[in-house]
Amino acid sequence: MRGFSLGIPILAVALGMGVMFSLPLLAASWAIREPAATCTPVLSTNIKKADRILIGRVEAVLPSTPYLDVWIEPVTWYKGKSADAYVRLLARDVPTTASAGSATDLHFASGQAPYLFFLRSVTGGKYRTSRCWGTRALGSGLTSQERAVLTEI
Repeated sequence: MRGFSLGIPILAVALGMGVMFSLPLLAASWAIREPAATCTPVLSTNIKKADRILIGRVEAVLPSTPYLDVWIEPVTWYKGKSADAYVRLLARDVPTTASAGSATDLHFASGQAPYLFFLRSVTGGKYRTSRCWGTRALGSGLTSQERAVLTEI
């Protein structure tokens, strides 16, 4: 009996540690992960390389192996216009802890403010993006340079 009673506190500590290490995984955010180095997006290059450029809102982030399926509702098209109601983006799951993120990560959740998306095609009608490719939260809107160049496309 004595060995059994000692096993319960050890089991409780082990289970508690398992829960403690699992909680950060439950609090993860969905993101596009870039290399740790920072980048400086170049608008003219990003426009040339993008298959689609649009302003859109993230409507859903759904699990899909090995990536997440991010559904974007287009608001304004600049390049590669489509009649589709949604554009689908592949993203990786990146924890929101300070040590795991980098300056180039993009975090998506439904209901966020609109983004300016520079998208490149992958398979199955889905796209990828990156902060390095120019994708960003709009915040205060398009810059004067973006507005001038994008309306000319």
